[in-house]
Amino acid sequence: MNGSGQFGSDFTDFARKTLLRADLLKRAVAIKLFSSVIRDTPVGDPDLWKHKAPPGYVGGRLRANWNCTVGTADTSTTESTQHSAAIPKVIEVCQASDRKDINWLSNSLPYAARIEYEGWSRQAPSGMVRRNVTRIKRLITQELQRVKAQTP
Repeated sequence: MNGSGQFGSDFTDFARKTLLRADLLKRAVAIKLFSSVIRDTPVGDPDLWKHKAPPGYVGGRLRANWNCTVGTADTSTTESTQHSAAIPKVIEVCQASDRKDINWLSNSLPYAARIEYEGWSRQAPSGMVRRNVTRIKRLITQELQRVKAQTP
């Protein structure tokens, strides 16, 4: 094999590793960021409210309405308060995507923006999304180190 053949082989291997790392990094960052947003979403606690909760109130609808998708945001909502499926859905969607896909995390309940920006929740005074986005640079750096160590 001549020198240019070895260079081509080395370059191909470098490109393969780089693309693999990009896929792994993108998935890991999306999963961690989106999961943190969901965990930071308050579940209504009437004990903290100024007014009495409506009869039969069950908290968790806001957290249950996080939708993770690829390509476009899901603007649907649900009456469900079963929020335990939100993070597993994030993991499922993000693991099935690659670096070229755009992953969306959306919540279309009308009061989501009020909680995020207007301080409607004492449990999330700094919002749910904003507080996690401020950590994105550190998260990317940590995940890149982990991905580099895990890929040969």
